[in-house]
Amino acid sequence: MKDLFDKFSNDDFDLFSLKKEDDPLYDEPKPTLLGYAIYKLEPVAYLISNRTTLPIISPTGNKVGELDMDIIPHDDNGCEFDEVPEQPNELIGQPLRYKVCLYKLSGLNEDFCSNIQIEYKISADNSVNRSKVYNESELGKQVEVEINETFEHYMDYLSEEDIEYFEKGA
Repeated sequence: MKDLFDKFSNDDFDLFSLKKEDDPLYDEPKPTLLGYAIYKLEPVAYLISNRTTLPIISPTGNKVGELDMDIIPHDDNGCEFDEVPEQPNELIGQPLRYKVCLYKLSGLNEDFCSNIQIEYKISADNSVNRSKVYNESELGKQVEVEINETFEHYMDYLSEEDIEYFEKGA
């Protein structure tokens, strides 16, 4: 410990140019949950999109910001559907393509505007999807973060359980 102190207390040593891997006191930051945004899936059961701004609720129940997003069902060519089913059960046995579009975060406290990442889970295959990490150099001290990321998903066969989940789930 004394050797480390002597090295770091040298007048020629610039603490600010020290790399993370050379800093014996550096601890890698751990992810912290900012909050949850709940998107109702019922429009997906009718093959329509529903762009909306959702409140982000912290684990303690406080609103900490908003997420602008959409889930867009589409055909094989990437076009939204012109005709929608009268009843979602008409989709049983058919495939479904959709994209999850994350547009922006807003209303965040500037203390939360560094190294932000959005994560969501697809129930059909339990896959976890993550946006890229938006770090301080990209964000500055802004309280609005432009995300503009799209994730493509495909379900090869819609079951009755899938339709029920879309109608009632989030």
